[in-house]
Amino acid sequence: MPKPNRIATIAVWTITVFAAVAIGSAGLSKLITTGEWDRLFASWGYPAWFMIVVACAELFGAIALLVPRFAVVGAAVLGAVMLGAAGTLFTHPGTHFFRGRQAPMTATTPIIWFVLLSVIAVVRWRKLYR
Repeated sequence: MPKPNRIATIAVWTITVFAAVAIGSAGLSKLITTGEWDRLFASWGYPAWFMIVVACAELFGAIALLVPRFAVVGAAVLGAVMLGAAGTLFTHPGTHFFRGRQAPMTATTPIIWFVLLSVIAVVRWRKLYR
């Protein structure tokens, strides 16, 4: 039977890789968009360049998550992005036309990501400063 410490390590890496892939791919999709993301950012009242800033922050944070020494910084950057996304979706509730269909967008998803990123940050912080 695996040791509890090994199980915790596997769990943290699983969450970390999942977050890095999911959020990193969202950032990448903003950079290679065919118009969906730029229309959404415009409908939320943001300038076009802001989408590029968010995409770069998501990619940077996703890559940083995968390097234990920089995971706390990556989680902090992504946490800030998720808080911004939650705020945007709180102030602009409802469904949005995305990828050819009406897609419900709520603040629940970025809040869940924020919680998971907070867990990653705390675990990595403790490992760095033991």
